[in-house]
Amino acid sequence: MTNVSFIFLPHSTNFTEEPNNNMNTTDKKREIIHALQASNDEQLIEEVYELLHANKAVENVSISDLPHELQNKISIALDEYKNGRYITHERMKQKVQQWLTN
Repeated sequence: MTNVSFIFLPHSTNFTEEPNNNMNTTDKKREIIHALQASNDEQLIEEVYELLHANKAVENVSISDLPHELQNKISIALDEYKNGRYITHERMKQKVQQWLTN
C-alpha cells in the first residue's frame, strides 16, 4: 500500500501595513509578537500556530482511500516521474517566459 503525504499550509493573511523590507530579524520578531498579542483573530492565531508546528500538519493518506480515478492519475504521474518524464518548475518558468516574448 502506498501512502501520499499532503501538506496543508494556511492561507496568507492580508495585513493593512506594507512590509518593511529593511527590518532586521529582531524587529520582525517584535512586530510579529505585537501583532499576535493585539489580535483577536482566531484564524490568524491558528495559522501561526500551524506554521510553528508544520510537521504536525502533514497527514498521511492511503491511496486506497482515494477515489479510483484519482488513484489511477497518481499512479500514472508517479510512473512518469520515475521514468524522467517531467519538467522542473524552473524550466517551466523559462518556457513560459519564451512563449510570452515570442
